[in-house]
Amino acid sequence: MNNIPNSPLEEAGPTPGKLPGSPPIENEFGGYREFSVLKWKAAGLTEVASSLPLARPHRRQLSLGVVLAGWDATATVRSVELLRGQLRKLRGVTWSMLVVANNDAVLAAALAATTAQGGKDVRVISGSNHEAEFSAYEEGRQAVARQAATAPDVLLIVNDRLPAYAVHQLGSLNTDLLYLTSRSEMAPGHIYPLVRPITVWQHRFSCFMSSYWLLLPAGALDRLGSLCSVTMEEYARHAPTDFPGHWPLSEWLGPELSEYIGAYLTEPRLWSRSEPLDASSWPRLRFKALSIINEKLLSARMIELGLALIPWHQARAMSQLDPTSAFSHSLIEIYKDRPDVGPGIEMTPHGRAYLAGAIMAARAGLAVTRDRLLTSATRSGDIALNEWRSRKTASLSRF
Repeated sequence: MNNIPNSPLEEAGPTPGKLPGSPPIENEFGGYREFSVLKWKAAGLTEVASSLPLARPHRRQLSLGVVLAGWDATATVRSVELLRGQLRKLRGVTWSMLVVANNDAVLAAALAATTAQGGKDVRVISGSNHEAEFSAYEEGRQAVARQAATAPDVLLIVNDRLPAYAVHQLGSLNTDLLYLTSRSEMAPGHIYPLVRPITVWQHRFSCFMSSYWLLLPAGALDRLGSLCSVTMEEYARHAPTDFPGHWPLSEWLGPELSEYIGAYLTEPRLWSRSEPLDASSWPRLRFKALSIINEKLLSARMIELGLALIPWHQARAMSQLDPTSAFSHSLIEIYKDRPDVGPGIEMTPHGRAYLAGAIMAARAGLAVTRDRLLTSATRSGDIALNEWRSRKTASLSRF
C-alpha cells in the first residue's frame, strides 16, 4: 500500500482524459459520474475500500413514511408510479405512502390510479391547498402520525415535480441512506447556495434546501413542529388579495428576502414562469411567494435546530460509513457548522472526488489520508463557491 497518496489529488494518478477508452463510471460513492473512481483506483484506495465489508452495527427493520404533495394530476400519478417502483426495491424497510391531493382533479386521478394498481401501501387524502405544497406536507405529516402507532424512522417529503427534477435522486434512494439518516442529525436533499446571506426575523442563512425532495429523521420532525412556517392567515395580513400597486413584502420580511423573492418571480433569467408584476399576475405571484417564504424558513429552522443539510449525492457517499463511527460524526458536524460547505463541494469535480477519496480512505482505515483528502474537499468547495458568488454578484444587480 505504499502507493496510496497522503497528499492532494494530483498525486493520485492520471485523470480519465489520460486513460484512453475509459468511460465514466457510476461509482458506489454517491452515484457521481466523474473521475473519482478512476483517480482513487490509480492510488489503490478503491480496491482496499471495496474489499472491506460495510462496518455497521446490527440494525433493526427501518420504517419510512412518504408524503407526496400533488397539484398536477398527470405528474402526481407518474410520481406515485416512480416512488412505488423504487420503494418496493428497498430491503429491510417497511414503508407507506400518503398522497395529499391539493385539488379535485388530482384526488380523482390518484384514487383511480392507486385502485387500479392494487395494494394498500398508498393512501390518498384531500388537501386544503391553503399554503400550496407546505399545507400538504404538514397535513400529510399529521395524517402519518395519526395512522401509525409509532412515527416512521424517516419521512420523505416530495411533491409532484419529482418526474422533472428528482428522478436521479429517487434511483439512489436505498436502505443504507435511510439508515444513516435515521441515526444522524441530518437532512439529505438538494441544496442551493445564496449569492449573499439573508436575514429574516433573526434567522440568518446562506443556503437553502429545495422543498421538492428531502429526507427528515423522526427526531428532527419532533423538534421542528409544523413544516409550514407561515400560514395563509398570517400571510394575508401582509400580502393583500387585491394588488397593492407595488411589491409589498419588504416591511414584513425585511429587504433581503423580499428583494430576493421579488426578483425571482419577475425576472425571466431567474425563473422560467416569471411574470411582470401587475394586477393580472399578482394572484399567482402572491401565492408562489408564500411557498418560497416557507421553503426558506424551513431551511433556516433546520439549520438553527442543528440539522446538517447535506447534498443528496454526498449523503449517499456518506452512507457507506458506519453512522456510529467517530469520522461519520465529525463529517456531519462540518455540515452543521458550515451549512454551505455541501453546495460548494457539489460545484466542483475536484471537491466531490476528494470527498469520495476521504470516505474510501476512512473505510480502509487510513486516517492521515482521510483527513487530508477531507481538508482538500472543503478547500476546493470553498474556492468554487467563492468564485460562483463573485460571478453572480457581478452579473446581477439584485439577488
